[in-house]
Amino acid sequence: FTAARRLGDGRFESTVRMRDGVNRKIVSRYLIDASGWHVAVLRALGLTSARPERLGVGTEYEYPLGDNAPNRGIIFLGEKVPSGYGWAFATALGTLRIGVGVIQPDTDASPRKLLDAVVADKELLKRYKLNLEGEPVVHSGILPSVAFEERMVWGRVIRVGDSANFATPTAGEGIRICIELGRVLGEQLGQAVKSGSDKPLRAYERRARRQLKTNYKWGFLINTRIAKYGPNEWNASVRRMAKLDTASVTGLLRNDFSRKKIMAMASAGGRAWVRARLARLNRS
Repeated sequence: FTAARRLGDGRFESTVRMRDGVNRKIVSRYLIDASGWHVAVLRALGLTSARPERLGVGTEYEYPLGDNAPNRGIIFLGEKVPSGYGWAFATALGTLRIGVGVIQPDTDASPRKLLDAVVADKELLKRYKLNLEGEPVVHSGILPSVAFEERMVWGRVIRVGDSANFATPTAGEGIRICIELGRVLGEQLGQAVKSGSDKPLRAYERRARRQLKTNYKWGFLINTRIAKYGPNEWNASVRRMAKLDTASVTGLLRNDFSRKKIMAMASAGGRAWVRARLARLNRS
């Protein structure tokens, strides 16, 4: 994508550079900005001039799975990945992905250098039971680490995915959210095309706001707080999470802060606190 403009009849003319280097002009009735953190379509149309000030920047190496466990995921935090986190997990394609992501400008650390330090740390890999063999395939990416944009629709222009800051604040997960809301948008956009009305798109926007507002409010509060954590704070946080049940920890990672999930986490945390107090009394 290189340019877009609104035509006199209300349609849009977009210029796209093809793989062979040739520019192609495409005329459409609707325009969806899925350009990521660049927000290229909205900027081209003059609908926004802003780009996100905080970005999640990540690098990932993909190795052959080898003898690594195919059903285990690892998340590592603290001094190895300041203002961010690292991960390692097997894929359905018989590979193992290990990577790190950090939030800039909260830190100026390079994710590539941090990841190189991790894969070179033999003791750390041994502790994580990871065996990295072969030449890795390198992946990298950038996504917004700011609150989601409440305005998503301008008439027949819609922003989605990273251009609307859909990535979850707790773990930077975006694919699942985009699939969920993409299905909703597809249905509503189909109705808009058939009816010629923009009401279905406004209904999509309201639905997306309701789904994201509470979860992203709490998630972003956690995001900005843990971005400042050092090793001691992370150690204490991991100890607290160890007292929660599996569903509560999973909900936290999935950025699920529905009332039901918050009550479950509070209940699990309360039970853990009572057990700890009773154990302390029994020892005294």
